[in-house]
Amino acid sequence: MFLYFEESSNEWEAHFIARGCEIFKISRIKKQGIVSAINTYRKIFISGNYDIVHSQIGFAGIIPIIACSMVKHCKAIAHSHYDNYPHSSFLKVIGRLLFNIFPCRRLACSYGAGYELFGKHSNFLFVKNGIDTEKYKYNEQVREEVRRVWKVDEKSFVVGTVAGYNIRKTMNFS
Repeated sequence: MFLYFEESSNEWEAHFIARGCEIFKISRIKKQGIVSAINTYRKIFISGNYDIVHSQIGFAGIIPIIACSMVKHCKAIAHSHYDNYPHSSFLKVIGRLLFNIFPCRRLACSYGAGYELFGKHSNFLFVKNGIDTEKYKYNEQVREEVRRVWKVDEKSFVVGTVAGYNIRKTMNFS
């Protein structure tokens, strides 16, 4: 089952449907309100008899966690990816409190991301990146070959990156 906000585009939808996955599109929490959103999630979790809910939508992720806690057989995972969510300090304090009150397994891709979403004194599991970084270690021969192929002289300064750019990942650049 995949659930995403109806205002979002999802180029993977056809791929998942072809493999038998259920797709749910719901309104954003701001649009439908907190109580309605909790009820929407709860109904989906009950109707699908889902055992695990994996939420990775930042502080808004507490809403499916709360809904999951209302379903007898449902276990929740909250997953933090960012160490600088663009929310007020007040919202962060409330969010951290709720993430530590409602039962869920707390995961983070870095200690900073865990501290940001769950708080400095919260128990969370730091899950290291699943990519073998040794494969991408600096290699002089690869450097020379890439410069040759792209016709970049030795004196030019080159920065290369492979990433998904979105506002959260660029917020610290000012």
